[in-house]
Amino acid sequence: MINWIFYPKSKRPPEITLRVVSIFKEIANKIDSHSFDLKSNQVLGMVSSQEYKKGLY
Repeated sequence: MINWIFYPKSKRPPEITLRVVSIFKEIANKIDSHSFDLKSNQVLGMVSSQEYKKGLY
């Protein structure tokens, strides 16, 4: 499960924020720290790969 919060709470998060959070949710089972001993760069590599596939950059 991915827990996150956006501030200020009175505003809707920007679309890019929602897209990035959705990527983390998609790969959550691959980056679960209870199941895997991944370094932060490994996780960010998976995230950036998904961002690239979705055309976010």
